[in-house]
Amino acid sequence: IFSFYLNLLRKKQGGIQYTHNKSKQSFIAIAFPSVKYTDVRGHYTMKMISEVLTGYMSSYLYQELRHDRGLIYHIYSYSQCFEDMGIFRIQCATDNSKEKVIETLETILHVVDSLDTLITTQTLDSAISHQLNLLSLRDKDVHKIGHEATQNLVYMGKVLSMKEQKGYIKSVSIQDIQALVPKIFKSQHCFISYTGSTSYL
Repeated sequence: IFSFYLNLLRKKQGGIQYTHNKSKQSFIAIAFPSVKYTDVRGHYTMKMISEVLTGYMSSYLYQELRHDRGLIYHIYSYSQCFEDMGIFRIQCATDNSKEKVIETLETILHVVDSLDTLITTQTLDSAISHQLNLLSLRDKDVHKIGHEATQNLVYMGKVLSMKEQKGYIKSVSIQDIQALVPKIFKSQHCFISYTGSTSYL
C-alpha cells in the first residue's frame, strides 16, 4: 500500500523531478495544490494539518520518520495561499541512497493519505494550543504583522484581528480535517522533487 502513490506518479499522474547531486544527503520536497487565500476556514484547517504533521517533535511525521525509523533529523511543512489557489509543501532531507529516499517518500505519502483516520482529539487540541502560543508570540513581531496585514488587504480587502485569528484556530475540528485531507492529498496532484546520486524513482 505504501507504493500506491509512487506507482501512480511513475505513470505520470503526478510529477517527479530528479536533480543529480552526489552530496551526503538527498533533499526532498513534496507539494500538493491547496486552498486559496479567501477560503479562510480552509486556510486555518491547512495550518492545523501542517501542525499535526510536522509542527512539533511528537507530530506524526516527526514521530514516524525521526523517532521510529531514524530517516530524518528535521522535517517541516507549510501552506502558501494565493488569490486563486494554494500550495502545501513538505520538505526534509535523508541519506542519499535509493532505499532511504524511497522509504522516506513512501512513509510521508502514507501518513498524509491516512491523516483523516489518524487524527485524534488529543492531537488536534495540542496543535491548536501550539498555534495559539505561536500567534501570541507573533503579536510582537512587527515584520510578520505587516506581512500578514498586507496579504489580508490584497486578497480579502480587510485585516483579520487577533481575536478573529484565534477564533478561526480554535474552530478547526476533526471533521474539518477529515473533509479536507482527501481533497488535498490526491495522488494525481502530488508533485515530488528530490536530489540523488542517480535517479531512484
